[in-house]
Amino acid sequence: MTVQDATQPLRAGRDALCLDRAPLTIVQRFPSNLLTKAFIVTTPPDKPALSADELAWSLKEDVLGQDAAIDAFAAQFTQRRTTHPADRPLGVFLFAGPDKVGRDAIYHRLTSEAHVKAGRGSLFGGEANADEMLRLSEPTDTPSTLADLYKADPRSIVLLDNIDKAHPGIIARLQQAWSTGVLRSAEGEAISVAGATFLVATELASDAIAELARRGSDPDRLHIEGLKILLDAGFPAPLLTRIDWIVCLRDVTLDDHLRSVYRGIAEAVASHGLELEAGGVDARILIEFMAPLLGGRATAGRVTDEALAACLAEARAQGMTRVRLIQGESGVLVVPAMTPVTGA
Repeated sequence: MTVQDATQPLRAGRDALCLDRAPLTIVQRFPSNLLTKAFIVTTPPDKPALSADELAWSLKEDVLGQDAAIDAFAAQFTQRRTTHPADRPLGVFLFAGPDKVGRDAIYHRLTSEAHVKAGRGSLFGGEANADEMLRLSEPTDTPSTLADLYKADPRSIVLLDNIDKAHPGIIARLQQAWSTGVLRSAEGEAISVAGATFLVATELASDAIAELARRGSDPDRLHIEGLKILLDAGFPAPLLTRIDWIVCLRDVTLDDHLRSVYRGIAEAVASHGLELEAGGVDARILIEFMAPLLGGRATAGRVTDEALAACLAEARAQGMTRVRLIQGESGVLVVPAMTPVTGA
């Protein structure tokens, strides 16, 4: 979708509602953008586990441009909840490709939805004869090892970076845990990992994985070809035999960001009982949000939560039902849909 496809610039009329300008701050993935953060849905601990479609929808709230990968992952994750042996880990999922931000967002959202303990660590280098090599960087308030995490909750979710660079001894201990459901500490203590979820990540062959993910969406083909790419790139073959599913992530494009911004605006409008006319966001507004990603500098104002809420509430109070947002001389304007406007 191009900017022209999404919107048509309009001019403001006398009944337009004006939002003042303010400094605009953009983050690359818009994880806490005011236009989207209010629409993130979480499930209370007493609610039943999410279905594959519900989990996929939830993950897509935080992740841009990885719909095919998320659909396949959600299907595998939810299926394995009922098919994996009770005394084995739920699954070992390998994340490959260049989108580290998306991978981290999947980890954080998944742990939130699963309502279990979570931890994260990196396996780069080091010796294999101590639990220190399986020390977790998260949670930071209570530094712990992988063994400590699973002592507290065998169903915990862990994200381990640089799995392909881990010491062979560490890989051997993990493989044993994945195949037997028991993690052995450095002292030989048996720790259950029944129901655990292992998310492991590699930066190997990122460009090739991204190209594979761009070219197709068939999950089985992506899984098989992704494993082959990693094997050819030098990923440890014995480790690949223990991977239940590979999640192939492509690179995120400006078009993905554009869609995210536009969707966030539409959701903000809908939260006030209004409908955004199709293509009803001025291209100049989207460009302002995208300016930092395009190498430019934003000049229009960043709409605050309070200003946006007040403007949309006033539009609703004036009887508007379908609206569009346009860029006026003094800021963003909300006007009725299909209303001729002049003098912007």
